[in-house]
Amino acid sequence: MKNAVLKFFFALVIIGNIAFFGFISDVIGSVYSLLMSLLDFDLMAIIFAVLTVGLLVAFLVYFVQHKEKGEIVATVEFESPDNMTPAEVGFLIDGIVDGEDISALLVYWAGKKYVEIVGNKKNQKLIKLVDNLPDEARNYEKLLYAKIFADEKEVLVKDVTKKLSGDQTVQKAAKEIEDNVGKKCFNSKTISHRQFFVCLIAVIFYLALSYFGYFLYPIFQIIATIFTALFIGCADWVLNYYDYRHKNNAFKGRLVSFICFLILMGVIGAGCFIVFMFFALYLEAFVMLGIAIVMLFLVLLSRKIEIYSKEGQEKLGKIIGFKNFIDTAEADRIKALVEKNPNFYYDVLPYAYVLGVSDKWIKNLDIVKDYCPNVVDKKMISGIVVWSILLATTSVGLLQIVSIAQGAAKSLFGRKKKKTNKS
Repeated sequence: MKNAVLKFFFALVIIGNIAFFGFISDVIGSVYSLLMSLLDFDLMAIIFAVLTVGLLVAFLVYFVQHKEKGEIVATVEFESPDNMTPAEVGFLIDGIVDGEDISALLVYWAGKKYVEIVGNKKNQKLIKLVDNLPDEARNYEKLLYAKIFADEKEVLVKDVTKKLSGDQTVQKAAKEIEDNVGKKCFNSKTISHRQFFVCLIAVIFYLALSYFGYFLYPIFQIIATIFTALFIGCADWVLNYYDYRHKNNAFKGRLVSFICFLILMGVIGAGCFIVFMFFALYLEAFVMLGIAIVMLFLVLLSRKIEIYSKEGQEKLGKIIGFKNFIDTAEADRIKALVEKNPNFYYDVLPYAYVLGVSDKWIKNLDIVKDYCPNVVDKKMISGIVVWSILLATTSVGLLQIVSIAQGAAKSLFGRKKKKTNKS
């Protein structure tokens, strides 16, 4: 579940300043002139300081009530929890329904013997094995299946994107996945509330810097717009990397986003302080420094606010345990599971893809061939090769759906997802 409010506010800051730049400046200038003519000191500096302290206190109270109770506990799992589809697992692990999640359903269907994927890199083909998906299949699966095949028995992979882009099929499927998983597993209130606090401190910062720097109009208003937009963008970056760190354990990404955010806030705080001190605006200098410090701590503490419901935490713990198994599976364990379920290797593959560990799982085919030759034949090996090509291809085939699905997810969960598979 993504920071849609921050993205909306980011756009509002940019577009609003472009559209109403003169009006905003006139209002700030009128207030500035009025107060300067009535008082010997800048009352607005006191007002901005009180607003900042009040917001900080309100946030700290909220934080104490809704902070994380502890890290997600990973359990030992060898399959998807609660019969979740790869699309649902992919959504829960990183908060967005995208092309990887949709395309993984095709491999999932192949494992269920609903379709067969044949061909080579240049000519991948889907063959329909059943006319209709069984009753236990999700409604969005039936919707996508019917749209892809319609009255046809075979469909070229390169044509799937065209079939799904003609109407709202992918959007409807993404919305159903969000409803089935998001509303149960994510705490939408805390996600929205923490974004609200970030936006409020950004508004205070923008108005304070624009007001205090009005004597150098329009330079400070332009600077205020740029700094506010950078703050919102970096806050979104930091929160997303922390919230969905379970997808690929991107420590470098979290570290880079954290360092960039610290540098930005250092530049904002120190820059404002030095400039206003230079112009002998001492009260304003300390107020702006205080606002910058509150902005920094508010975002850093926001990372520790719960975004998953109790059910979501339990399922995510199982998914992380399942991912850990795929990532570190030992030969003996794979052998036992394949002997128990000859289709086990197939069943895991689409989940490995949406969890970002498909490269390692595909390499385990050698283990299956060595230890369980009775369950591996040429058709299976050929299928794995074709499937890996299908899932790894970025220029053709199903991964082109990513742009469609991402557009569908913007209503509640709007952020682009980084590629994690490097097959």
